[in-house]
Amino acid sequence: MHNLHTTLKYVQESPVYKAWLSDHPSSYLSSFFKIIEHQDVDWWQVDFYYPKGDTITSFVVDDKVKLATKDAAVFKKPDTSVKALDLAMVKIDMAHALRAAQELQKEKYKGEKTSKTVVLLQTLAQTFWNISFLTNSFKLVNIRIDAKTGDVLEDSIVPLFDFGHQKAS
Repeated sequence: MHNLHTTLKYVQESPVYKAWLSDHPSSYLSSFFKIIEHQDVDWWQVDFYYPKGDTITSFVVDDKVKLATKDAAVFKKPDTSVKALDLAMVKIDMAHALRAAQELQKEKYKGEKTSKTVVLLQTLAQTFWNISFLTNSFKLVNIRIDAKTGDVLEDSIVPLFDFGHQKAS
């Protein structure tokens, strides 16, 4: 079920989604999310934003659809809005975006060995694949790939912990 359209349709046809939607009629698709450890597993978390409550509800999709989190707080800057994710804007699939991100990581951040990969498809100013590699040295390599063209929009590496600035107790 790697096809995003098929996954979304599977969610939207499920009884758990339909029951939730009846109480959240103005909600809309906001993102697809997954964590990959050793190899990709056929599952997605599909997120829907509810503007009236400024909340996110997530459904996990594997062999069936499950409600993962309901009406959770949104992780965003206070003055920003959560944009709708329009799958018609997605021309580059996850496999292509992941390959491009892995190639850049190997070229630019070659000393960093990945332990987990976080994949997020979302829309801010544009729709993009936000791919983050958690490294064994506790750094996060983040690469954004345009979902329409496959171009690298930006990349960065940051330490997850800044041990040098901790004060002794």
